[in-house]
Amino acid sequence: MDIVISPPPFLEISSPSESNGLLLQSSPKPLIVVPGPPIFSLEADDLIPPPADINPSVHPAAIVSPRPPIQLEISDYASQALADFPELVNLSGSDLLPGAPVASSGVNGVVPARCDSCPLATVVGLAAAAIAPNTSGRIQTDGVITLTAAQWENIIGQPDGLAPGATYYLSPFPGELIHVPPSAQGFYLTRIGTAISSAALEISIQPPIGM
Repeated sequence: MDIVISPPPFLEISSPSESNGLLLQSSPKPLIVVPGPPIFSLEADDLIPPPADINPSVHPAAIVSPRPPIQLEISDYASQALADFPELVNLSGSDLLPGAPVASSGVNGVVPARCDSCPLATVVGLAAAAIAPNTSGRIQTDGVITLTAAQWENIIGQPDGLAPGATYYLSPFPGELIHVPPSAQGFYLTRIGTAISSAALEISIQPPIGM
């Protein structure tokens, strides 16, 4: 995850200062990106004018306050984002695998979705991790879900993972996805998302369309 900073005047991170802050150099660039991890959280009130004894010809910018920078890992963002998704109960009687599309069932429950039934073709999300029967787990409803090639093979039947750029749809087989739109009479077309790499699917679930 990147941080994009564009306060006027535009600034560019140069190097750590001796006071544990960050020296910011003036820059004409309209945007700067600070890649992570590690990354630093910068707020507007962190910027203070340079001390009077600093030569502006050597340090022509501002200095971040000497508070120690906050270092965050990518996993911190992933955990926080995952906590925003609903936690629902697997009512199917069998394990839900990571990436499995699910449909609502009962109160706060889900079962594997499939495209040959209208209620079951209404996908509410993908299992973010394996969910045992009668236990609860997070259901990812949007964003990007990233799995291993082996995990995706359980969902799409392909050993090499997702096909980048391909759109994936709900399969007639429970809890699975396909990249060829179903067209048989009586099936429902439910778009799930687009592969942005062999491991990552950008979720964009659409309502089912009857064939």
